[in-house]
Amino acid sequence: MKFGKWLENWDMTGLKIKTPFLDMEWKPQDEDKAAAWELYVELLIRITTQPLAQEHGDEKTALDSVHSLFPITWEVIKITGGTASNLPKSLL
Repeated sequence: MKFGKWLENWDMTGLKIKTPFLDMEWKPQDEDKAAAWELYVELLIRITTQPLAQEHGDEKTALDSVHSLFPITWEVIKITGGTASNLPKSLL
Protein backbone atom coordinates (compact mmCIF):
# COMPACT_ATOMS: atom_id res chain seq x y z
CA MET A 1 0.00 0.00 0.00
CA LYS A 2 1.28 3.45 -0.90
CA PHE A 3 1.83 5.96 1.88
CA GLY A 4 -0.75 8.41 0.47
CA LYS A 5 -3.42 5.71 0.37
CA TRP A 6 -2.55 4.68 3.92
CA LEU A 7 -3.05 8.27 5.08
CA GLU A 8 -6.40 8.47 3.29
CA ASN A 9 -7.53 5.23 4.95
CA TRP A 10 -6.97 6.93 8.30
CA ASP A 11 -8.74 10.09 7.04
CA MET A 12 -5.47 12.01 7.17
CA THR A 13 -5.86 14.14 4.06
CA GLY A 14 -4.73 17.47 5.45
CA LEU A 15 -2.64 19.18 8.04
CA LYS A 16 -3.69 21.63 10.73
CA ILE A 17 -1.08 23.82 12.39
CA LYS A 18 -1.87 25.88 15.43
CA THR A 19 0.85 27.78 17.25
CA PRO A 20 0.89 31.14 19.02
CA PHE A 21 1.98 32.82 15.77
CA LEU A 22 0.29 30.62 13.12
CA ASP A 23 -3.12 29.02 12.75
CA MET A 24 -3.82 27.34 9.43
CA GLU A 25 -5.26 24.25 7.83
CA TRP A 26 -3.78 22.77 4.69
CA LYS A 27 -5.78 20.34 2.56
CA PRO A 28 -4.12 19.79 -0.82
CA GLN A 29 -6.44 19.44 -3.82
CA ASP A 30 -5.62 17.61 -7.06
CA GLU A 31 -4.29 20.83 -8.61
CA ASP A 32 -1.97 21.31 -5.63
CA LYS A 33 -0.70 17.76 -5.97
CA ALA A 34 -0.02 18.18 -9.70
CA ALA A 35 1.89 21.42 -9.13
CA ALA A 36 3.81 19.87 -6.24
CA TRP A 37 4.76 16.92 -8.46
CA GLU A 38 6.19 19.28 -11.10
CA LEU A 39 8.30 21.01 -8.47
CA TYR A 40 9.33 17.71 -6.90
CA VAL A 41 10.66 16.45 -10.24
CA GLU A 42 12.59 19.70 -10.75
CA LEU A 43 14.08 19.45 -7.27
CA LEU A 44 14.91 15.77 -7.65
CA ILE A 45 17.13 16.34 -10.67
CA ARG A 46 19.16 19.12 -9.05
CA ILE A 47 22.76 18.45 -8.22
CA THR A 48 22.21 19.60 -4.63
CA THR A 49 19.96 16.60 -3.99
CA GLN A 50 22.50 14.09 -5.29
CA PRO A 51 25.47 12.64 -3.40
CA LEU A 52 28.65 14.20 -4.68
CA ALA A 53 32.18 13.57 -3.50
CA GLN A 54 34.00 16.65 -2.24
CA GLU A 55 36.55 16.53 -5.04
CA HIS A 56 33.81 16.59 -7.72
CA GLY A 57 31.62 19.53 -8.69
CA ASP A 58 31.67 23.00 -7.26
CA GLU A 59 29.48 25.16 -5.02
CA LYS A 60 28.65 27.75 -7.68
CA THR A 61 27.12 25.15 -9.98
CA ALA A 62 25.07 23.70 -7.11
CA LEU A 63 23.85 27.14 -6.01
CA ASP A 64 23.03 28.14 -9.59
CA SER A 65 20.97 24.97 -9.87
CA VAL A 66 18.99 25.81 -6.75
CA HIS A 67 18.64 29.45 -7.80
CA SER A 68 17.12 28.37 -11.12
CA LEU A 69 14.23 26.82 -9.16
CA PHE A 70 12.80 30.26 -8.33
CA PRO A 71 11.62 31.18 -11.84
CA ILE A 72 10.40 27.60 -12.36
CA THR A 73 8.36 27.84 -9.15
CA TRP A 74 6.80 31.14 -10.21
CA GLU A 75 6.00 29.66 -13.61
CA VAL A 76 4.23 26.68 -12.02
CA ILE A 77 2.22 29.06 -9.83
CA LYS A 78 1.26 31.17 -12.86
CA ILE A 79 0.36 28.13 -14.97
CA THR A 80 -2.01 26.80 -12.32
CA GLY A 81 -3.82 30.15 -12.56
CA GLY A 82 -4.80 30.13 -8.91
CA THR A 83 -6.40 26.70 -9.10
CA ALA A 84 -3.66 25.27 -6.90
CA SER A 85 -4.80 27.46 -4.04
CA ASN A 86 -2.65 25.77 -1.41
CA LEU A 87 0.59 25.75 -3.38
CA PRO A 88 1.71 29.33 -2.56
CA LYS A 89 0.96 28.71 1.14
CA SER A 90 2.98 25.53 1.19
CA LEU A 91 5.98 27.27 -0.37
CA LEU A 92 6.21 29.94 2.31
